[in-house]
Amino acid sequence: MVSTIQGSGAGGSIVGGTGSSSPIRGRDEQLDVITGFLERVRAGVGGVAVIEGAAGLGKTRLLAAARATAHGLSFRTGLGAAEPGHSSVELAVLMEALFGGAESPIERTALGSHDGSREEPFWLLQDLETLMERAALRQPLLVCLDDVQWADAGCGFALRMLTQWLASLPVAWLIAVRPDQGAPQIRRALAELTTAGAATIRLTPLAASAVAEVAADVLGAPAGGDLLRTLAGVQGNPFLIVDLLAGLREENLVRLVDGRARLAENRVPHRLEDSMRRRLARTTPAGERVVAQPDRGDGPYPHRRPRRSGSGSHRRRDLRRCRRSSRVPARPGPGGGPQRRTRRGPPGP
Repeated sequence: MVSTIQGSGAGGSIVGGTGSSSPIRGRDEQLDVITGFLERVRAGVGGVAVIEGAAGLGKTRLLAAARATAHGLSFRTGLGAAEPGHSSVELAVLMEALFGGAESPIERTALGSHDGSREEPFWLLQDLETLMERAALRQPLLVCLDDVQWADAGCGFALRMLTQWLASLPVAWLIAVRPDQGAPQIRRALAELTTAGAATIRLTPLAASAVAEVAADVLGAPAGGDLLRTLAGVQGNPFLIVDLLAGLREENLVRLVDGRARLAENRVPHRLEDSMRRRLARTTPAGERVVAQPDRGDGPYPHRRPRRSGSGSHRRRDLRRCRRSSRVPARPGPGGGPQRRTRRGPPGP
């Protein structure tokens, strides 16, 4: 029997990435590590864990799962996400995690004003330490920091200091980062945290069995062999897998044959092409050039067919560079607490 798996449209029930309501597939070991980590912190000792993985491997979604688990363990949680190009905003990701959201770990009005002097960053950290200490004595805290490779350099110093100062309190830090990326101060801080005992949770591409489970979750039916071969082209990247499947369904490119989802047409959906272009533009300057300089007459996806000219050659080189640096796979083929402590003096020169 043959039937069409109807598309739901961009606003329909298929939701990829961090917003998906389907189970997290292929990450049981990492979820168990996070649960154990949170239980140890709840017992009264601070801790740091670094979630490390390339673009699209599910770091953000793992942070969301960690926050859900933490809520069940009576933690108060906060999430901050760094953005490319925003590294000039000092401590932005940390301040968002502590003061952002509907239920921030710390009341927004609790932090006083600062005078902008040269020593202000150090005194600001002292104030944050005091506020976090008071909050942690009332309720365990989970601070989630996402895409820290894009954080400002000062965030590295802040992480080193705050994790040390609050080590004896139930404060958990989950830091998501792409490997070997970020400002030198960020990379050095993460290395020091690891040396000091921070756990490292590494994300690798999904196994074939997990890819098949994701396909069944998204399409509502097990995938046939032709579809699984196509999914293998995105190299176990869960973000791209979900995007590809959602695009296939939205554009009616899959059909149900004898209870299995099979390809109705052998082409890559527009949704995946657009998604790749947006991600490349967002992550690297080379990607911005690829997307911002289309070739006239080359269709809606100009980066696929650069002209045989100097500028086209540059764009081919840029695309290769941005794919390497962002680690996104190439386009797939069809197949109230204690009194405040005495301020420590600022660091020496």
